[in-house]
Amino acid sequence: MSTSCHKKDMPSPEPCTNPPCDSTVVPKDTFMVWQIPMLPDFTYGFSMDPELHGDGLYFSNNLTGYGEPIHKVNKLTGESMWNTNDDCKYQGAVTNSFYLHDENIAFLQGYCLNFRNKSDGIIKGEINFSDFPNGACGPRLSGYGGWIFVVTNQYNEDKLTDKDNLVRINIETQRIDTLFSLPYLDGEDQSLEPPGVTVNSSGDTLLIFQSRYYKPSTSVRHLNLYCFNMTQKKLEWKKEDIEQTGIGAIYTPQILGDKVYYQGSNEVFMFDIATGNKIWSRRFLGESYYLTKHIIAENKIFMFNDGIGLRALNQSNGNTIWDKNDAEYDGSLAGGLCYHNGNIYFIGGDQGYAAIYGIHANNGSRFWQYRTPNYKKYSSSTFGYINMIADPETGYLYTGDGVFMMCLKPPK
Repeated sequence: MSTSCHKKDMPSPEPCTNPPCDSTVVPKDTFMVWQIPMLPDFTYGFSMDPELHGDGLYFSNNLTGYGEPIHKVNKLTGESMWNTNDDCKYQGAVTNSFYLHDENIAFLQGYCLNFRNKSDGIIKGEINFSDFPNGACGPRLSGYGGWIFVVTNQYNEDKLTDKDNLVRINIETQRIDTLFSLPYLDGEDQSLEPPGVTVNSSGDTLLIFQSRYYKPSTSVRHLNLYCFNMTQKKLEWKKEDIEQTGIGAIYTPQILGDKVYYQGSNEVFMFDIATGNKIWSRRFLGESYYLTKHIIAENKIFMFNDGIGLRALNQSNGNTIWDKNDAEYDGSLAGGLCYHNGNIYFIGGDQGYAAIYGIHANNGSRFWQYRTPNYKKYSSSTFGYINMIADPETGYLYTGDGVFMMCLKPPK
């Protein structure tokens, strides 16, 4: 997410000790269901990508200090259900790496993987990767069923033998085992990323993941895509140098049916999972797709270009269905792309601030533009600090404006 709007020192009202707070503290409108200050003194707070699970909304006070808590609130009322404290041995910033399965939660905090109860947030265990020979782990994870997938960095005395390891962790037993390793190439990390996961017609679990290599001294880049059969413990296929720029993006591949979709730096691809064969790709010269991951709905792929605008592609062949440039949608604060019931919502620029936009998925026409009312009291309060998600059950939107975590009810 973009944080190009600068923080301004603003006087703080009385601290909020029992969220959600009295709505008279800040303006409230017909779209706002509830809002909670990110920090009790109304100073700035950020968050990992918020997560919904059951009746709970989960978010963090990311970037406000080490050991910041994870919060669980009632998604309909904002009432606090629990928040974590500093009971982890290793304190670090909570990343956008959060996985829920049954009654378990796992999230990365620095090099520490926390395991907690979903019902009360009580810690069940932790793995500090700096205590192991691997030495460190990447900032992202993914999960499937009872497994968590993390990339660890193994540093050895002989630097030529350093490597990345794709490891899986059982969320119940917290047992770790290595699935796939990739050695450094000419002294440089090949940067594995956590996988997207699917099960094929034979019942085998397949992991689809990428590696990104860059050697600054030569400007050589490689972007490769892999399919690893976790059931058979073998590599099914590898596609080398799939993107012309070689830069790639950090997003986990999306899998639908027997197809996998990958978003690169300025390209998007569809591959056949069984063979790895590329079915189609689209390249957008002069554009960039780092800030916002694409979404797929209504047989369309929706992509938000950083600073240009929004487009919809045909999921089957990649052809453009409609395209809205920055004359209509300012993408300078792009983010929060989500879908519900025929509508697309995203965060875009609005005269130096950022607003939430609602558009119709079938043709891209706009029906809603919403700026946080909190800017009337906090002049630098704006969207774009925190990613936005939509509740598939209610259609409510959840995001934050740098001061508050908010639940919004968009117009129909």
